[in-house]
Amino acid sequence: MRMALMDNQIDVWQPHMVAMLQAQIETLDIECLVLNRVGQHQQQGLAELYPQHFYLNDGITRIYQDNPGYQLGVGLPANWQTVFSTIYLRANAHMGQAILCRTAIVKLWYRQLAPQIKLLVVETQTYVIAVISTPSVHRLKAQYLLEVHDLLRAQIKPVILCAPYQVTRGLPEKHWESCRLKSEDATRRWPGELDAYFDFGPALDAQRTWKVLGDKTQMAVLLDF
Repeated sequence: MRMALMDNQIDVWQPHMVAMLQAQIETLDIECLVLNRVGQHQQQGLAELYPQHFYLNDGITRIYQDNPGYQLGVGLPANWQTVFSTIYLRANAHMGQAILCRTAIVKLWYRQLAPQIKLLVVETQTYVIAVISTPSVHRLKAQYLLEVHDLLRAQIKPVILCAPYQVTRGLPEKHWESCRLKSEDATRRWPGELDAYFDFGPALDAQRTWKVLGDKTQMAVLLDF
């Protein structure tokens, strides 16, 4: 399975950029794509949602037409499903996350750990993607991470937890395996502060930087496991 982590999106996706990314997703045989810190703008108007689009029913999440995750999902084959979640609101933009999965989603839920700290859980037919979101990593306390651990360890399917890499020491080491290399070289680029943790042992086969648009304007990390 191949997963892509992408952070710090450029603010506006032009149609040719969306088309290029859609083609690469298919060419690289990506199974799951996590877009963190996705920006969207209310003045662009609400997006028309299709059956394969889901958004978190948390009272603040809305999907607008310039949402990069929405734009990607519309052009991908119908077997792709997309989940949207708002992290926080700004005066001129809504910031959030988009998770795109090729495998069918069977359950979607979240837990508000604290103000502006949220655990989003997407269960597919074969695996579970969980994401801890917060506008500031310094808000994450050890008690929140232990709560996340307790919530996720009951899952029967393999769990992939996406969270800021600074939380490593707060997660039980015997249960979670980080895929960030200990001796990471300077040329290996990770998306912002995001890392992936597995509860099914040392499952990572390979990782590499993905220049999404062919240059350094948009970077991501590909994980094979």
